[in-house]
Amino acid sequence: MLTLFFVPKAFEGNFAIIQENAIKSWTTVIDPRPQIILLGNEKRAKDICTKYNLVHIPHIKKNNFSTPLLSDIFEKAQNKAVNKIMVYINSDIIVTNNIDSIASKLARKHKQFLASGRRYEIQINKLIHFKSDWRKVLIERCNEKNLKNSAWLDYFIFTKGLFRDIPPFALGRTFWDKWLIWKAVHGHYPVIDVTKHVLAIHQSHGYRSTQSVWEGKEAIENIRLAGGWSHGYSLDEAINKKKPRPTYLLKKIIDRFPATWPLFLKIRKIRNKII
Repeated sequence: MLTLFFVPKAFEGNFAIIQENAIKSWTTVIDPRPQIILLGNEKRAKDICTKYNLVHIPHIKKNNFSTPLLSDIFEKAQNKAVNKIMVYINSDIIVTNNIDSIASKLARKHKQFLASGRRYEIQINKLIHFKSDWRKVLIERCNEKNLKNSAWLDYFIFTKGLFRDIPPFALGRTFWDKWLIWKAVHGHYPVIDVTKHVLAIHQSHGYRSTQSVWEGKEAIENIRLAGGWSHGYSLDEAINKKKPRPTYLLKKIIDRFPATWPLFLKIRKIRNKII
């Protein structure tokens, strides 16, 4: 069985629809039903926990910008978990198949592991009727055009205890996800791409400030906490880690010149808008 944990935004406006769609998908298709932990005390979080029978951890540490800290989230979730296999998932991600099935297979093969996969990008503006043939409808909308590249990771399946010494990254800002992949690789743990086995759908939405996500002080601080650009891998880079990669050498050079980091963040932001 799985323990799935997440940190939502306030349940209001479009995010109320998006996040309830995600939660309903987790409780509908993951069998046996996972332990689901909601961390944080955003608007209506307590009501949602009651409605869907979720475990609630209301108090989590935040930085000076009131952004939740990844280190505290992972520590509290793992301490509360009753299962060996953990799944961190973003609160806007719908899953259409049983994550427990692939996770159990991986657990039988590996004592400890990290798995993740690419996501599809779909616009959904209303609550899904989960008694209908919703999975078929959504799957038909998934194609190569809306499959994001391996730098966009929204869920991590891992064995409890794999991540204990996490820097205090700002959640929802850049780079922490790539650090998790890097950490597993450098701990000599298997990193598995499960894109073909887990159909994950990101419900498109806007951001109050894309600059705060891709640039700004918190983004720079996340890279500093990670140890530099070279301490972050995409999923493809992790899978192909034995092959020489010119991008890794470039990252090592960039690490030496922190004053250039804001420029490279801008470049990466533009690049990811194009891809």
